[in-house]
Amino acid sequence: MTLSYVLFLCFQIWSDKAVIQIANEKLSSIEVPNIEICGYGSDIKITRCDFTKKDWSKTINPDCIRQDDGVSYLYQKPVADLSYCYVFMSNKSLLFSDESNDLRQIIVYFKILNLTGAEKASLSVPAVAVQLLDPSFDPLTGKVRDSKMGKSATDNLRLQLNNFAGIQNFSTVVKMTKSVYREIPSGDFKSLLGLIPNYINITTLTAYTQYFPLHNNPNFTDDTDTGFFQLTVGSYLQQVQTEKRVRNLFSALGVAGGGFSAICIIYIVLFGDRKTRPWGIMHYLVKSEVERFGRMDNVPLLFNGDGKESSLTPEERIARMENPKQYEKSVIFLGACDCFCLVTRLHKTSISVRVMTK
Repeated sequence: MTLSYVLFLCFQIWSDKAVIQIANEKLSSIEVPNIEICGYGSDIKITRCDFTKKDWSKTINPDCIRQDDGVSYLYQKPVADLSYCYVFMSNKSLLFSDESNDLRQIIVYFKILNLTGAEKASLSVPAVAVQLLDPSFDPLTGKVRDSKMGKSATDNLRLQLNNFAGIQNFSTVVKMTKSVYREIPSGDFKSLLGLIPNYINITTLTAYTQYFPLHNNPNFTDDTDTGFFQLTVGSYLQQVQTEKRVRNLFSALGVAGGGFSAICIIYIVLFGDRKTRPWGIMHYLVKSEVERFGRMDNVPLLFNGDGKESSLTPEERIARMENPKQYEKSVIFLGACDCFCLVTRLHKTSISVRVMTK
């Protein structure tokens, strides 16, 4: 039975499925994400990047080139023959936060170089596709690439599930939120023991967009810019989903110990403990029955103690003596009486010996 219970606990540990614990964390700052900007049917140009700080002071960076050292924030990579993509990367040097030295928002101005080609490639208004990527999330690393949720997050990026558009002659207001999924890697030994696992953090950025038409601004009427999008933080409250194992080795030991303790308690209550409490409930029940059936009136003798015949008929006496339960109790009582008589005789014999000696 014990082996079956141990095998049952081992099967529960092996077949355990993690549950999701959802919590919210307040962040003091959020890193400016990597921004992927792609054109379709035409090459594009990022004409300007404006950084607005918390105190509303603004820094204008033409062509997204930093003014202090001349390093560009943009990296270009051709994707297809007529599609071109740029990636805005701050290398974790820019932060969104409530501090005055950090950023409040980023405004990126873009220009579609060949509007005719963009119009031929699609029936919609010429636009660029924009997607936000968390700097700390790398879908190409080993653990993230092999994890279940890492593959799902990579597929979402490839399918552009969370992208938004920068439309010609429109401004796009983008408010982003951050969420993290902490996955337990398969075969993690710490999680099997019940310790804190080596989590794989999979970060997702969600974009909420609003579109507004542009007025007659000279920068847009003379084809200097096609449109722009404005990126800011929608909430510093980060949702964290953490996988938790329900059954592990330590919990199995606790369950086994609790079951053993419950069995011991039941046994002690019923039958007592030899050292601390030798009498249990069962002993008191048996003791009361022995005392009740062990009275002299209930002993199955042929004659009562006064020498007169018993009022029981011979058939009743034989039936009582043939009752195993009554016979055992009677034997116990008679054995106790024999011991008492033996002690009394020894005591009288010792007195007689003393008298004869004198």
